[in-house]
Amino acid sequence: MKCKLFKLVLSSALFLALFWPVDIYATYIEGIDTTDVNGYGLDSAFRVSNGFISGQNLASYWFWKGDASGYFNYSFEDIKTAPDSSRRGLYGTMRGMVYYCFVIKKNKDSTYSKVQLLSQISGNRFTYKYGTNTNPNDRLLEKSDYDITVRYKPNNLFNNSSYCCPIAYDSLYWDPPIPNNNHLLGYIFYRSKSNVVIDTAAPINPAQWDSIAFFTSTKAYFLQILTPGYVNFVALYAEGKSDFLSGWTRSQYSADGIKQEPQINGKATSSIQVQKVSNGLAITYQPRSAHAVPCVIAIYNINGRELAQFTDVTGNSVLWNPSSKGWSQGMYILRAELPDHTVLTQPFLFTK
Repeated sequence: MKCKLFKLVLSSALFLALFWPVDIYATYIEGIDTTDVNGYGLDSAFRVSNGFISGQNLASYWFWKGDASGYFNYSFEDIKTAPDSSRRGLYGTMRGMVYYCFVIKKNKDSTYSKVQLLSQISGNRFTYKYGTNTNPNDRLLEKSDYDITVRYKPNNLFNNSSYCCPIAYDSLYWDPPIPNNNHLLGYIFYRSKSNVVIDTAAPINPAQWDSIAFFTSTKAYFLQILTPGYVNFVALYAEGKSDFLSGWTRSQYSADGIKQEPQINGKATSSIQVQKVSNGLAITYQPRSAHAVPCVIAIYNINGRELAQFTDVTGNSVLWNPSSKGWSQGMYILRAELPDHTVLTQPFLFTK
């Protein structure tokens, strides 16, 4: 009787092994699938319809060069983590750019997936490649036993442009590389040289690029850094640099005609300003609603280094004496972060 029972269990196990996925216990899986006739994919977590992609908690890696905003154009392979939920950026609808990569977080099980549409079959039917982490709320989009000797690239580089005519101002945010056994020193921002033509079908030629900034944190603020041309970003380790990001990101914008106070739906937003006074700088924050206080105000140099910070600002002027801190004359950035994570920026010139 025991022998027959053992044979039955063994036969059942062999039968299941033939038809059950080999990676049933895997935390990260990749595959290729097809959307249904209505354009839905990954158990209806996203949809392709009329050239647009919409989805559950969707972040698109599509850099909108018209106003120099969005996540950089990451390749599928370069996406190693989902964006931090506190800084998702363009979560929502991809504006018609169907072949760029995107990340979704499913509502029903809180798992993250990265997706790239590969080809259109007919109508709203597309083949797509996906990589899914099967652990809820785990942002890693790579096998957990990945090679830790690799000098990995920065994740989820995002740019937001603001205009204070005649100055164009950029905020850069990113997530660090996935953990590895190299010693991270910082990050280098690159821009293609103005006198070269970049061939996006060929491997990157470092001789065609200029390194224009170095950072040690995961945020930076610039004046007009994203001028027309290709831009790229690498991680710098004691052992050497990571490879360039393989998705091609080209920046271009114009601040012409932008001379009014920023508005949303016709209503003026909160504002910040700085004014030189006899004993330093007077920084004034003007909230437009009770929900816009308190805020955090910081001052940065043009290389992205934070020089001062003021917390719990409710609308009164803040006095700061930069001379006592040894500031040099030049351009600086005033930045305020509101409770809803809205960011206000104001470049200013400091003179003695």
